[in-house]
Amino acid sequence: NVTGVQTCALPISEELYILFDIDYKTKPDILGDAQYLPIHNDSIITVLCLSGLEHIKNPSCVINEIYRVLRKDGVAFIYVPFMFFRHDKLDYHRFTEEGLKLLLKDFKIKNTTKSNNGFFSTMILWFLPVTCYLFHPLREVIQRVLQIPWIITQKIDIGKDRFYSGTLVEVQKKR
Repeated sequence: NVTGVQTCALPISEELYILFDIDYKTKPDILGDAQYLPIHNDSIITVLCLSGLEHIKNPSCVINEIYRVLRKDGVAFIYVPFMFFRHDKLDYHRFTEEGLKLLLKDFKIKNTTKSNNGFFSTMILWFLPVTCYLFHPLREVIQRVLQIPWIITQKIDIGKDRFYSGTLVEVQKKR
């Protein structure tokens, strides 16, 4: 079984980017497995890996590959969901902020941002996809109705330090 992650890598020119994906439907520049990036060592300035590591059986392989292809002082932006519904049959992991930092131990961590939603807001995030799936014809109505409690809970919610939907980490290659 080949596994992959959608990764966008920015090489020497900031105007040029390479879309790497295992899914041919996204029309990537390079089709392949992110655990074995067909990219030269130390050749990429910036890597974006957004909502992909949870789909990899062994995410440390992808992290090692990102480290390998990044130039010295190259930067990677990595986002992983935490409190999010199972959205694919190849959906293996959820990472806490601490777990993600442990996975990125070889990098210098420059910035970490959690999407702190709080308890009630997170429950709405969980409720919305399930409801929209079950009541597909009413999807737009449900989304609009849930916007009101979403806005209110963002202001008054509890547990914002413990309930979050994901983490974005900016890391830099050390060597």
